[in-house]
Formats: sequence, C-alpha cells, structure tokens
Amino acid sequence: MTGPFVACFDVATTVGCCDGVVGGKPRYWSWDLRDGGDTQAQRFLQLWNFLGAYLVENRVERMFYEAPIPVAVMLDIGSNEDTLNFLRGVAAVIQLAAAAHEIPCGSWGIQEARKAVTGHATFKSEKVNGKKVSTAKREIMSHCRLLGHEPDDDNQADAIVGWYYECSLLNPRIAAALARDGMRSLF
Repeated sequence: MTGPFVACFDVATTVGCCDGVVGGKPRYWSWDLRDGGDTQAQRFLQLWNFLGAYLVENRVERMFYEAPIPVAVMLDIGSNEDTLNFLRGVAAVIQLAAAAHEIPCGSWGIQEARKAVTGHATFKSEKVNGKKVSTAKREIMSHCRLLGHEPDDDNQADAIVGWYYECSLLNPRIAAALARDGMRSLF
C-alpha cells in the first residue's frame, strides 16, 4: 500500500528538500537561497520561484516544512532578529506556495521527528573551540547513511528525517512499524 506524494522542506538559508510517495524511496536535494541575492526579499523570491517550478513539475499531494524553533530558544542560543525573521519568512513562503497550488501543508517539530526516526530527540554536546556544540547534525547525517541515503548537507538530512516522520503519520502501517521496531524494518 502506498500513499500520497509528499514533499518536505528544511527551513534554512539552504533549504533541504525531500520528496517521494509514502512507502517508497525518497529523493533529496538542496536549494541555496543565497543565489537569489543579498536581501531577504530576494531570497524569498528565489524560494517562491523554486517552489513554483517544482510544484508545476511534480504532483505533490502533501507539503510539510520544519517548524522554526521557538523564539525564546532561538534567542537563547544566540540567534538575532534578522535570522528569526528570515526563518519565519521561509516557512511563510512554503505555506503560501502550498496554498497557491491548493496543497495541504503542515509542519513538523524537529525534535519530535528526530525522536520518531532515530529514537533520540536531543543529542550530546561537545566542546569545539571552547563553545558547547550539539552533535545533532552529525548524528542525523550518520543516521541517514544507515537508512541508505547520502545527503550532501545537514539540511537535506533534516528534510529526509521530516519526510520519514510525516510518511509514518500518513500511513498507519508505517507508524505501527516505527513504534515497534524503529526505522530498521521500514523502507
């Protein structure tokens, strides 16, 4: 049993993308919004153009994006207002494109998706140049390789995790296997 064609997007300056039919093998790639120009508006337009072409070429039935981290957490880890505005703007452009193409759109929380797919919501930290840094990105990349994927960057890896997570919610057979066995028995 297969399900709808699902597209998932990691919200970042380099947007990680992953799509495929539920129960199938996904494809993944990245869109670097810096190619659109230096301003946020130019980068939002770049994403709008990417999404427009992509949605015309593909029969996407459901879209999902990584929900931006809560503002208080982002400020606590040192993000500035420009970063906050940009990430929320990327999420808004994704939602707008979905609405323009009449595609249902939702979001996933990264920790919730990581826990469902890897068994861990958070990861250890280590000191790098005197700063405490999470190993999450590295661990997610490693886990994607265990699943048979070779993402080029952590943005693609987060989109892959989001895709597996959303597929498990859309297909009860996958959700039951995920709860019972983890990702080993699935794709």
